[in-house]
Amino acid sequence: AHWSLVKGLGNGLLTAFPRVSRSGYLFAPLWDGLYRSKDNGDSWQRVSGNFDEPRWITAIYCDNLRNVIYAADQVIDSQFFSHGNIYRSNDEGDTWTKVHHVAFTAVAPLFVDSRGTVDAGGVTAPPAVLPGLARAFDRGSTWTSVGTGLPGDVFLFWEGKPGSVFAMSADSGLYRLTLPPDTCCAGMAGNVDCDLSGSVDISDLSTLIDHLFIGLAPLCCPGEADCDGQPGVDISDLSALIDYLFVGFNPPSACR
Repeated sequence: AHWSLVKGLGNGLLTAFPRVSRSGYLFAPLWDGLYRSKDNGDSWQRVSGNFDEPRWITAIYCDNLRNVIYAADQVIDSQFFSHGNIYRSNDEGDTWTKVHHVAFTAVAPLFVDSRGTVDAGGVTAPPAVLPGLARAFDRGSTWTSVGTGLPGDVFLFWEGKPGSVFAMSADSGLYRLTLPPDTCCAGMAGNVDCDLSGSVDISDLSTLIDHLFIGLAPLCCPGEADCDGQPGVDISDLSALIDYLFVGFNPPSACR
């Protein structure tokens, strides 16, 4: 076995752990930006988009169940003040949307759990707006600061049992957070494919049919598929969704 140098990667210095998307694209965060490879690292392109410049990429995470990619950067302006941004891509990195901005803070780790909850750790520096952790339940569209009980800088996240997230603090050790059931479901159930619009349509019906009978693919949010309000996801939920879309037009159950 022989190691060979990977070329075409800017200055070649990684700033965070690389990731692989659902389609097999490699994403490498570097000091001079984000790079993507479609051929297993034989060639690379610098990813462009709605990014602030100049920047260095501090974190990236591929939520391959929902086919969403998140990236974070740190930007230092001419006055040497820094801020962090979080971006989201729904098309394998072709285009990006800024979904969060934090003054005086670099966003370090990014993590998405099995429910689609996004956690972003902040490397704090006074007067930091984000004390340690921000969380979004809606694929990064709405962020809430979650600093209670989590002191200092956060540099690592991982998931234990579903709904249980661990965070490693640089200051004082390991912390655990247990989320309430069905946190990923919002309002009325039925958005089975977890699209950002929250609409309930034929695509949700197809996703539920595939989960139950064809590909048996895991659900991005089981709570959204619980259309009949009864425990579990089964053919009764499929009947409730069909009724809403085509028959009696009775809305699915509210999220529990």
